[in-house]
Amino acid sequence: MRAKADMISSSVCSKLIEKNADGIVLVNQRGSVLFANPAAEALFGLPLVGREFGFPVVVGEATEVDLLPPGQAPRVAELRVATISLEKQESAFLVSLRDLTERVEMEGQLRRAMEDAQEAARAKSHFLSHLSHELRTPLNAVIGLTNLLLDKCLGPVNEDQENLLRDVLQGGRELLHIFNNLLELVNAEGSRDESHVALFELRPLLINHLAKIQDQARKKNITLCIDFEKAPECVLSSEQIIGLVLDELLLNALKFTRPGGEVRLSARPLEEDSNTKLEIVVSDNGVGVQQKNLERIFEPFSQEDSSYHRTFGGLGLGLAVIRKLVGKLGGWIRAENLGQNNGSLFRIVIPI
Repeated sequence: MRAKADMISSSVCSKLIEKNADGIVLVNQRGSVLFANPAAEALFGLPLVGREFGFPVVVGEATEVDLLPPGQAPRVAELRVATISLEKQESAFLVSLRDLTERVEMEGQLRRAMEDAQEAARAKSHFLSHLSHELRTPLNAVIGLTNLLLDKCLGPVNEDQENLLRDVLQGGRELLHIFNNLLELVNAEGSRDESHVALFELRPLLINHLAKIQDQARKKNITLCIDFEKAPECVLSSEQIIGLVLDELLLNALKFTRPGGEVRLSARPLEEDSNTKLEIVVSDNGVGVQQKNLERIFEPFSQEDSSYHRTFGGLGLGLAVIRKLVGKLGGWIRAENLGQNNGSLFRIVIPI
């Protein structure tokens, strides 16, 4: 009964070794191959028994080896070695070989695809940056000359001419804003860090950036409100980035708020994850953002829908730029819906 069990066990083991997808090789102390299963001989592309194994057999960590089977493409295998005892107390090396060729080729393809994608991204960034610079130069000249004409530095202009010049100036400023956003998006996506973190006074920054839109707000009969009673006097962050973020959010709020509406700016310290952070909130009572679009509006070239572009203009770049810039400071931005036609709220939290 025991002999039959041993015979079945021996037969099963033999089949397991023969059918194993990994190569199995038995190598003696002199480096000659005593046994090799079909998977091992398929890896080497030739019979192995009686030949020199050809690789160091060292017990320990797995190593990768390159195989050159005759008349076939090179292969890569993972080699592992264990010591076993044979009859007459002779020891030998049991070598297992796992074919890694497909995995290595796939990793190489992924690496090349990643390199190609990175090169394409660099080329895109270079092109957009160059294009923005080239377009801004003549546009600044148009804006500057239009201002000279409106200031009557080059002679008198009548009322109709003045109205046309104001339209030119407004259109030029909107285009310049788009180009600036495009350039900021390229810089934010790049590896260049222009955050310039330093200690600065927060309250004057808030007042100055709200004052920038005061004339536009007056023309639309929009009330500007500011609440910095609880805001810290000084913060350690990037004054440049926070200024860019404030400009974009305030201009957006102004653009999407109806005449007679209100735009509010507030700032206060916030305890989050046992750290003190700065919360800046810009809110309005304009057209608002639908709940389903609260996340999508932060994607480049995205707006609520096509009707927004027709009504309010713009490429939908501003919020994408803001999210990347705020992310560079280690913070986050979130949009909130205040109800249908009740406006929207943008909340920024950054470490200070």
